[in-house]
This record gives sequence, structure tokens and C-alpha cells, in this order.
Amino acid sequence: NTGTGAVNGTLTQPVVAGVATFSDVQFSAAGAKTLAASSGSLNGTSGSVDITLFQLGAGNLVVVQAEASANNTTATFVELQAADNNLAPVSSFAVPGSGGNAIRISGSATSTGYVALTNERTLLAFTGHNSTNTSSNANTLNPRAVVTLSPSGAVNLAATYTGASGSQTRGATSLNDQDWYIGDQGGIYTNDATGSSPGGNIRSVKSFGGVVYALRSSTTLPPVSTVSAITGGTLDGLPGLPNGTTSMQDFYLVSSGSNGATYDVLYVLEATSATVGTIYKYSLVSGSWAANGTHSTTFGGFGLAAQATSGGAFLYVTTGTGATAANRVERLTDAAGYNATISINNANNLVLFTAPSGRILKGVDFAPQPCVAPEVVSITTNSPVCSLDELELEVNATGSGTLSYSWNGTGIYSPNNSSASVSVTGAASGSYSVTVTNSCGSDNASVNVTVTLATTWYDDTDGDGFGDLNVSVDACEQPTGFVANADDTCPAVPGVIGSSCSDGDPNTINDVLNASCQCVGTPVGGSGTQVVLELRSNNGAEVSWEILNASSSVVCSGDNYPVIATIITDFCELPDGCYRLRVLDSGNDGFGVGGGYQLRLTGSYPLGTPLASNVIRIIDNLGNFLSGGLSAIANGPNAFCLPMSTQAPIFASRDKLDWVTGQYIVAEENAAVSAQWTVGDQTDDGYAFWFFDPNGSYSFRRFRNHATNDG
Repeated sequence: NTGTGAVNGTLTQPVVAGVATFSDVQFSAAGAKTLAASSGSLNGTSGSVDITLFQLGAGNLVVVQAEASANNTTATFVELQAADNNLAPVSSFAVPGSGGNAIRISGSATSTGYVALTNERTLLAFTGHNSTNTSSNANTLNPRAVVTLSPSGAVNLAATYTGASGSQTRGATSLNDQDWYIGDQGGIYTNDATGSSPGGNIRSVKSFGGVVYALRSSTTLPPVSTVSAITGGTLDGLPGLPNGTTSMQDFYLVSSGSNGATYDVLYVLEATSATVGTIYKYSLVSGSWAANGTHSTTFGGFGLAAQATSGGAFLYVTTGTGATAANRVERLTDAAGYNATISINNANNLVLFTAPSGRILKGVDFAPQPCVAPEVVSITTNSPVCSLDELELEVNATGSGTLSYSWNGTGIYSPNNSSASVSVTGAASGSYSVTVTNSCGSDNASVNVTVTLATTWYDDTDGDGFGDLNVSVDACEQPTGFVANADDTCPAVPGVIGSSCSDGDPNTINDVLNASCQCVGTPVGGSGTQVVLELRSNNGAEVSWEILNASSSVVCSGDNYPVIATIITDFCELPDGCYRLRVLDSGNDGFGVGGGYQLRLTGSYPLGTPLASNVIRIIDNLGNFLSGGLSAIANGPNAFCLPMSTQAPIFASRDKLDWVTGQYIVAEENAAVSAQWTVGDQTDDGYAFWFFDPNGSYSFRRFRNHATNDG
């Protein structure tokens, strides 16, 4: 690490025993160096020395000092400690007043010399006039310039622009330390600009959290606005902020921590004289700035900076009007936090520094610091989490300036995937990662989470272990009174259709729940006949039926079937006699394609299979109840009677449609009828045929006897 460079310093102690003492030693490069001196009596002496790069103190303040109360003077950056009373400056850095980078300012102007950090807090900037003219009013000089102070104390001319002669240059900030938002009495300028866009009487310009803000003194506009673009943009007043006054001087935002990293507390400084001032406080509440009271000062006030504390904020103010000589930097303490009324006790104010006679302290802000690359410290999460709930993720990262975030992983992020703390809907088990970035680097980390998929649970009101398809909830844990199946065809009573039950009648056996979820038994030793009614519908909830006896009284009925039922089987025990069947559809649209019903004595008729040979059908309307709200045999000879014989047409005459002339329906032979052939009266022996439409269009009976030639 041997290097060449100039070592400069002030000799404070001549050589004593070969040792000389120097103060204010400066070297042109940092690092561990080998020192070889060749000056005076030190000739030939060598050794090693550690050269440490100078850096402004973290948390210290820097104020711009005009060197004279004149309209054309020079400026100096003065570094101050922020917590002690009336100490000497920590360091100072003169801004060149001559040469190619000469900067002139107006010390006597009451609205120039505002100072602001860049967004990354790595440079401190103010504006002046890049001119060697030492006699004209500085406000008439061009070009104007942005002057910066680096963390190592280097003073540089960062950018220039051309403003209108006579208009004051006010202040500047940058989001990237290169492109400048410059506030001027004529509006917003940027690097090399010759005109403003947008226009306006701008005072201080500052950046917080990637957003540029500007102060305007106006009675018709809010005092603080956002600047939408570096050129060609708009000045948009902060929502909720009332209109200001022509005496507004400066402003500052802080992040209270109550809303994450959001800058949510605003202080605005007003001064009508060097002895009368007002500090306004606002808090960002639900997207609008709410007033939190005011505090009156006895020293006016020009420049303002603020720093959040655990219970409120420190406010740093340059006293006077911006042209007051020998003014001060004072620290005030607001003991009230976010969205609480400002609370400043003047007895606690500290005077940090007083300008020398004839000098004027202008704007104030914090000392710039080197950019520190981000480092992810931790990621916290509420995992494991149910898929119905939001996954919560929060990253804790260090790094200087404004940190930006980018989350990656399944789901929808709220408020977005670029916040330090996010909520994720539709999350899934697996890895979630975040990248944290600032102007000098980035870091990333990931975390594995577990998301449990929700299950659909069905209400088991009757406690039989079967769930109701129509009442369900989704949950990751089984709710009380719910089960995982949807098999309950009788949600209101224990069991399902066909389950054993007790009808309470000692004269019945084989009690089961029928299709109406009623407990029905088979009579013991009775003379009745059990009929089976099978219904096929596209909506069981619309289905009902009734069987009426000869006096038109309802002896059996059914309704209130499950909505999803497509094949419904119900039973009825009928004493000997004659009856009518009525089948109804409350939707008045029939049972749908393929819908219908069958009334029979025994057996079954499975969907899509041939008719079982042991089925004795009474009324077969399967696949034929396609429309309307009622299916019943027409009035007239419309009754079926029990008991019913097994007499039927021969197999070839069954289940045929659209009979025509010349075709015959043939009955199975009945031995008793055949025995009467040629015996006695031939007109009273034969077979009766009943022709009907189950849907009611016709119904008639025909008797064919031995005396009929086609019989």
C-alpha cells in the first residue's frame, strides 16, 4: 500500500528528541501507507502511518452560512453536533468564491440558501450562482448552480441551469445524485435547463422515500406539493393540506414508524418576522393529511430539519428570516407522536450554534453519509397459515437511503409486492423471496412457508354422521357440527333414504326412511298391497305426488325431495280398492329430458337396463313427462284397482309405440277364459284392454269376447 501524495498539516510542536507534532494533518489518499519524509530535519525518517478518510459525523447537522449580509457573497458548509448546547462547529467547508467553480449567493435575500439531502442521503445540496462577479446582485447572475457536499467533505459543482435574471434560486434535491430537481422563483428546473417546467414560485425542494416535494408560499394553494416529474410534470398539493400563506419558509417529513417506513408526519415552518413564527404539524391518516395543531416561536424561523424520536421528533430550526445576521440553530422537541397534537416546551429548547457577527445561517439538514448497501437481517411470517387466510411477510433490512423491495412467490400481494411488509392472498406452500435494493447494491433472502389447503365441510344438524350438501363451509380445521361427506339425503332426521328407522307402529315391520324422509313400515298380516312409485326428475325439489281413493281422498303422497335427486323411489301401502295417481312438477316444466315415473307392484327398473321380468307395472310414464305441471290419467275410466292380477299382454305386444290399423295387441292366455270357449254365452267371456295416456290426453277401455271375430 505504498502510495504517493501530499501530507499537509500545522506544526504545533517543533522537533523534540526527533519527534515533531502536527495538527490538522491531511493526506490525498486513504489507507495504510508507508511514510517517507524529506523535509527539514525529518530527512531520511520513515515509518508506517494509517490515513483514515475523513467523514462527516452520522446524525450531525450541516447548515449553509452566508459569509456576509450582502446581495453578493460566498458560502460555507458548517457541520454541527445535533445534541449539545452552543458547541463550536465540528468542521467547515468553504464553497469556492472564485475560479471556474466560483459560487456567489445573496446573503441578504430572505428566501435563498435552502439546503436539502438527496433521496439516498449521500449528498447535501444548495443552489447559488456560478459566477466570478463579486459586485452585482447575485440574483441577476447566470448560470445558476447546484453545489453539493459529499460525506468526505468534498464540495462540488454538480449541475447548472439558466434562470430568469432577478429571480432567486432557492434549493435542489435529486433521486439518483445525478439528475436534479431545482427550485427557483420561476419554477422547477433541471440540469442544463433554460426554462422552468412546471412554473411556480418555489421555495425549498426536498426528497423523502423516492418522492420529491416542493414548498410554495401562496394563499390559494397548499404549501407543500409533490413534483410528478423532473420536467414537464405537475405540482400536486398534498391531500387534506389547507392553503398556506405568503410567509411559509420551509418544511420537513419524518417517518414515525406507526405506518412502516411511510413518511407520515409533516412539519411546516412559517415566519412573519424575525421574532414571530409558527410551526404546523400534520399526520398522514388514511391517505389524507390531518392537522395536529401549531406551535408559536419567538424567533421567526427560516430553515427546518426534523428527526423522529421514540415519542415524537426533534426539530432543528435556523432562527430569523433568512437574512438575519448572527442568528442561531435551535433544537426543539415535539413530545407528541404520530397524529397527536404538537407539544413543544420552549424551556427544553437547545441553542446548538450561533453564527459569528455579520454571518447568516440559511438552510439546515443532516450530514450526508456514504451509501451502505442493503443487508437483509430477517424475514418474519405467520406461517403455517390456512389457504383461506392471508400470508403475512415482513422483511427487516439495513442500508442507507431509500430501500426498495421486490417480493416473489405465488399469490396476490397487498398493498403491492414492493413494500417491506406485505399480505398475500392465494398463497401456496413453498419459498417466498425478497430483493432489497438501494443506489449502491442489493441483497436477497427467502423463507419457506406452509399453507394448508382448506377442506369443504358439510352441516350435520341431525348428528347422524352424514352431511347436508346444501349447507357447507370451507375451513382448514373441522368445525363443530360439520362432517367431510355430503351424503345426507334426509338432513332434518337421522339417517338417509333407505335407512332403518322406527315408525312407532307395532303393526308394521321393516321400517325405513322413504324418499320423503318419512319413516314407513310394512303392515304385519294386512290385506293391503304395497306399490312402488319411481320418479326421475332433473330437480327433486319440484316433485310431488298423491294417490287418491274412490272418494278422492289422498291416501298417500310425497314431496320435499332433495334438490339434486334424479331418481326418487317412494312406497305406499294400499288396501284393496280403486285409486288414481297424480304426479306434479311445481316448476311447470315437466321432469326434463328422459324424465318421468313408474307405478308398479314389485321389482325395479334400473336406469339404462331392460325391464325386469318380475315387474308388474300399473302406470309406466318413464321418459314421457317432459312438460307441464301435472301428469294424471284423464277423467273417466281412470282408476287402477287392487289387488291386481298378473295378467298382461304377450311379450311381443309390450312396450310398443304408435300402433296402426291391422296390428293387434294380444293378451297372455288365461286358462279360465279359454275353458269357456264354445261353452255357454260367448259374449261374457274374454279380455278387457285399458288404453290411456298417463299425461291425460285420452283414457278408454275395450272388451274383446269370444263372440268377437278379432278376439
